[in-house]
Amino acid sequence: MTGTRGKFAAGVLAVSAALTMAACGESAQARACGRSDAVRSAVENLRNVNLSENGMVALDSALAQVKTELELLRSDVKADLQPQVDAVRSSVTQLRSSVRGALTDPTSGSLAAVGTSVDQLRATVGNLRTAVSASC
Repeated sequence: MTGTRGKFAAGVLAVSAALTMAACGESAQARACGRSDAVRSAVENLRNVNLSENGMVALDSALAQVKTELELLRSDVKADLQPQVDAVRSSVTQLRSSVRGALTDPTSGSLAAVGTSVDQLRATVGNLRTAVSASC
């Protein structure tokens, strides 16, 4: 009987481990979906920054939040989504550069570059969101 009980216990442990691993996979996917929403929300917050009231410093702060959310997402997504994450990272880098340029030299051209960079970031985040949501 001990042999049968041992085999039964081993079988129960194997099934339990498989279910736990499946739940972890779903949990990681759920985290990635939630993180994707957080990135999108942080980007939308960029759009809501009122430069005339809050200035470029507020935009830079909002951009730092996008970067933080993106790094959290990057750790949760699968390898096949890394190109979309990298595109967003590149857009964030470009926007930070534009913001810093506008802080240094606040001309209409440098401010227009910030607007263009924000639009590019929104587009790459949209592509990432589409890719992530396909598996949510």
